[in-house]
Formats: sequence, C-alpha cells, structure tokens
Amino acid sequence: ISENDARYIELGDYADRYVESEYAVRIRRMWWCIEDDNVIEIGGEYYCKDSDDVRNVDGEWYLADDCVYCSHDDAYYLADDCVELHDGEWCLRSDAYDVCGDYYHESDVCRA
Repeated sequence: ISENDARYIELGDYADRYVESEYAVRIRRMWWCIEDDNVIEIGGEYYCKDSDDVRNVDGEWYLADDCVYCSHDDAYYLADDCVELHDGEWCLRSDAYDVCGDYYHESDVCRA
C-alpha cells in the first residue's frame, strides 16, 4: 500500500494495521476496516453493530428509526410489519386484533 493511499485502522479486527483508503471508514470518529465483522453497511452508510443507530431483526440489520420494540416478544421488528396498540406499545400485525378501531395484542383479547 502506498503511503498516500493508506489509512491506519484504530479499532476492530484490523486494529493497529494499515489498509487501503477504499477499505477504511470513519465511524464515531475512529477508523475501521469495512471488512471488519463488527461493521455493517446500510443504505450506503457504515455502522458498528453495537451502535444504537441499528437493530438486528431476524438476522438482518436495519436502521433503528425503521424498527419498533415489542415488549410482548422482547424483540425489535420492522415498523412496517407492526401496529401500534391501544396502549402505545407495538406488536407484529399478525399478533394483533382490531377491536372497534383500536389494536390489541392477541394475549389481551378474549375470543368467543
């Protein structure tokens, strides 16, 4: 690697090494190698897996802004797959029932 095209990696699997600039990305003011197991790319931006900006949903990574937390399952899901319940909580659409225009989790509904 030429000196002009090298970037010193500060954290992760490639810490204390130099990589070509095209394989380096700055995350939280530190340099990482994009091939690091802890680095993910979402929509052209790079993030660390432990960042509050990202969530893992069924093995795939998404921006936290696109996800909601379901306390019934103690898990994050894509907001598009969920509905907001009458009490402000969220759950999967498939686990919710519409009762007079309000959504309720299936565990809160008594079916006759």
